Amino acid sequence: MNWTAAIGVACLACTAPAFAASAVATFTVTATVVASCHVDTIDSPVLPLVTPGDGPVSAPGTVRLRCTKGAVARVVPIQGGTVLTGPEGARLTYRLQSAAGGPWDAAHPLVGTSTSALVPMDLPFRARLDGNQQAPLGTYRDTVTVEITL
Repeated sequence: MNWTAAIGVACLACTAPAFAASAVATFTVTATVVASCHVDTIDSPVLPLVTPGDGPVSAPGTVRLRCTKGAVARVVPIQGGTVLTGPEGARLTYRLQSAAGGPWDAAHPLVGTSTSALVPMDLPFRARLDGNQQAPLGTYRDTVTVEITL
């Protein structure tokens, strides 16, 4: 047996060049987060009992939104918000206001910036019934539609 030949074959197998090809590539993964909001709830104001001739009365309400973190939401009433209608078409005038008592309308929206999509954002407001109104006994209602813009 020729040990030299056996060792030579073993060494050739060990030092033979690799025939498998390899390559490296990179790619990018992207995601775009867009601003979005939806109304979680609206706590409607319930005005206190009114006696004819009473002065103005008001009650709090809240628009609760869930928005993308960092989204700036503007909420305005676009329908309703001025007249409560009662029995036989009787009317009481009222207005929607910011929580601080200023107007709440297209020129003065409720504005908030979301800090988390997981935590609702509360935008408080008030409904203020004008004073000294003469109206018949009964329950008065109005439906208000709000618009949210980002």
